[in-house]
Amino acid sequence: MIGRKRPPFDWRWKRKRPVALSGVLRTGTGKPLAGAALGVFEQPRTGGGFRRVATLRSDASGRFGHKLANGPSRTIRIRYDGTPLVKPAAETVAIRV
Repeated sequence: MIGRKRPPFDWRWKRKRPVALSGVLRTGTGKPLAGAALGVFEQPRTGGGFRRVATLRSDASGRFGHKLANGPSRTIRIRYDGTPLVKPAAETVAIRV
């Protein structure tokens, strides 16, 4: 589980300021997942597929963070692929400029 279960975010920000995304990766029982790999993907608002822009690793407390590059409106997806014992998870954020 990435953060809490909730609908996709819709953020607006000024182009001149970078946006920092952060969260905590936890199991279904709430235990933090340390050292887990997460992928950050983006898709332009005008269409096209998602492309990987970063690979992150959670810290000992399951925390992770990433600064987004300035750019156009787009959708960001942070994805954890899971393990044989832990289900995969993803969170989507709509960035509007």
